[in-house]
Amino acid sequence: MTVYLRNVRTVTAADADALRESFPRRVQRAERYRLEDDRLRSLAAALLLRDALGAAEETALRYGPKGKPYWEAGPAFSLSHSGDWAALAVGEPGMRAVGVDIERPRAVRPSLMRRVCCPEELAWLADGTEAAEAPPRIDFTVARRGGSPEPPALTAADGQGKRAAEGGGPYSVSEPRFFRLWTWKEAVLKAIGIGLGMEMRDICVLPFTEGGTVEIDGQRWYGAAAEYEGYRIGLCADAPVEGCELKACL
Repeated sequence: MTVYLRNVRTVTAADADALRESFPRRVQRAERYRLEDDRLRSLAAALLLRDALGAAEETALRYGPKGKPYWEAGPAFSLSHSGDWAALAVGEPGMRAVGVDIERPRAVRPSLMRRVCCPEELAWLADGTEAAEAPPRIDFTVARRGGSPEPPALTAADGQGKRAAEGGGPYSVSEPRFFRLWTWKEAVLKAIGIGLGMEMRDICVLPFTEGGTVEIDGQRWYGAAAEYEGYRIGLCADAPVEGCELKACL
């Protein structure tokens, strides 16, 4: 799989003018954003579609029931953006669905961790070391359901976060590990094409940390991860991801 990256700070007014002809809907959507950074991220994603994916015009793309874009004449792809970077993942031949998420690690409150992570993942985060014990099963199957059991409350790690678990500051040790899980979960949802139609907590991606797979509704998903200039990148595909090549586009 190849991941193309575009720094949103390199997007110029000339780029926006050129995109008005080939990607008018995305430019119109970008112009509706209140914040300049959001406008730049949307335009950077359009530039990746045009220059890296090779979709010369917006009309070449189609959209699934939940808004997931796809290209009938080209490879499977997925878009994401965060902070200064937009990312485009392009699948290898044989991949019918891929997902990507890029995130800039930042302070995370325990309440968000509890909303996003299943109990097994919370335990993995609390371990706080990269040499965490492997989960008991390398494959994890989940069926869509209406809700999840309430996970156990987190407590401050000894010597790491000197504050109460409720409403305190970030778990400094857990942040990089949390965003590894977060980006994988987002990538899975994008690959499936259901957006936020499934609770993140209902998907356990711990098997990805050991090269395993996650099965959802009978479909097996494969994960991979990368890092670029401090940003976490999570990848997912419906076929084994043999490797990930990062390419920065200007």
